[in-house]
Formats: sequence, structure tokens, C-alpha cells
Amino acid sequence: MQLFYCKDWNEFAPFSLEEDEAIHVVQVLRKKVGDSLYIMDGVGSLIETAIVQVSKKGCILEFVRIVSQQNPSNFLQIAISPTKNMSRIEFFVEKACEIGVSKISFIDFVRTERSKVNLDRIQKIALAACKQSKQLFLPTIEALQSFDAFMKQDFKAMIWICNTDMDEINQIEVKTINESHIVIVGPEGDFTPEEVQKAKSKGAVNCTLGKSILRVETAGIVAVCHYNQSLSQIK
Repeated sequence: MQLFYCKDWNEFAPFSLEEDEAIHVVQVLRKKVGDSLYIMDGVGSLIETAIVQVSKKGCILEFVRIVSQQNPSNFLQIAISPTKNMSRIEFFVEKACEIGVSKISFIDFVRTERSKVNLDRIQKIALAACKQSKQLFLPTIEALQSFDAFMKQDFKAMIWICNTDMDEINQIEVKTINESHIVIVGPEGDFTPEEVQKAKSKGAVNCTLGKSILRVETAGIVAVCHYNQSLSQIK
């Protein structure tokens, strides 16, 4: 079953796919009027629709039935430094979305080597990964911001910082359903002592991702895996 994305579906009236999705349906897959199409809305719904009208760059659908609806359980946010080679952080986004993540925030640390992130491209990668993996929740992608700005937020979550220099280390652990967790992954050159102190002042706990020193994108993926593994044990 191939999924398409439509956040503005309507149960009671025909609705349109966005142009990029419509072009793929009509020109690549050559779908026709009467064919079934399955869509996700990015917030937990999987819907069966039927095509009622097609044009060169357009596709009009009508609602058939809700196949499934999921409620979000726990909330995982990865706050991560973009890498100098953008393809590496794009790889992280793809894999994190396939595994399951709620939000990705790009953070400009003192030792971050990239000052810009192509958010449109990242969002397209995230959407493609969710559709491919049948993840019904599309994560929020947050634009690059300074670490100071990020830490000024009023966090209502368990904060983990992946810092190899701290003496105390803990495994990422989810204890109850509906918890919120934030995992902070620093740049290749690691956090500065001041950044570590700011995170600790917000209640951040140091976490370990294993014995190896991981690259940024690997650390992000491993953090998502550790979190989801811990979450699966309480369900």
C-alpha cells in the first residue's frame, strides 16, 4: 500500500492533493478516476479515498473510510547540530522519521560547522520517509536556532544530553506513557563546558549511547533507537 500526504482532507466534500503529490499520482502512477488512494494526514489518520477527477497536475479525491487512527503516545524531540556535510544530517532525518520521532530541532552550537539548513528539503525528506515507512505522524522540523535561544524555552520534558565528558552516565529511559523527552546531540567537536552547564541548569541528564564515540548523525539515530526500545518495554 502506497501512501500519499494530504493534511486538509474532508469527510463530507471532495478535496485536492497538493500539486507534487497529484503529479506523482497522475503522471507517474497513471491513476484514473475510480481508483483507490490511501492518504495520511501527518497527525495519525490513515484514510482510504477514491479519485473522482484528474488533470495534468491535479487530483480530486473523495472520502471512503478511515482505515485507522492513532493517538500519539510519548513525545521525543531530537535537538541536533547540523553537520558540515549536509547529506549526513539528511540521512539522520530520514532514518529518525522511519523509526519514529516527534520533533527535530536544528541547533547552532559554538562548534557547529554549518550556519544554514535547507528546511524545505529537510521537510520533503521527512515526509518521504514517513510515507515509505507508514509512520502516520509527520514530525515537526524546527529551523536552525542558537543553543542559547533553544535553552530559554520552558521545557516540560525529561532532557538528555549526549556528552561523553561527564562522569555520570545514564541510559535513555521511558518510565511511563505520555512522557515527553528531549535528547540533545552536539557537534563533532562536542559541547563547550558552558553549553553543558546551561543544559544542566535546565535539569539535563547525561546519557550514554554506547562505548564508541559516534558521529553526529549516528548519535542521533542511536538516540531515537534507544528511546523507542525503552518505550516499547512499557507498552
